Amino acid sequence: LGYEIPCDDKAAMAEMCAVAQGLSTPEVVLRFKSAITEETAASERSDVLKSLYTVVSEVFGEQFARENILDLAAEYGA
Repeated sequence: LGYEIPCDDKAAMAEMCAVAQGLSTPEVVLRFKSAITEETAASERSDVLKSLYTVVSEVFGEQFARENILDLAAEYGA
């Protein structure tokens, strides 16, 4: 979709989640991983991951967030 996170604030992540709601689960996870690993500086990934976990929990539910964001933190380099 050409969407890029301009910063790590909650509003930008909520917007990304809104875009992601129209995708299948594997596509959503792939886009989150891409945003974290390719569009975020390594030094900021931990903070971005925490914010993304919070927003994803609200949008997709806590179990989805735990399985697809928190449990993959090491893979995301955070």
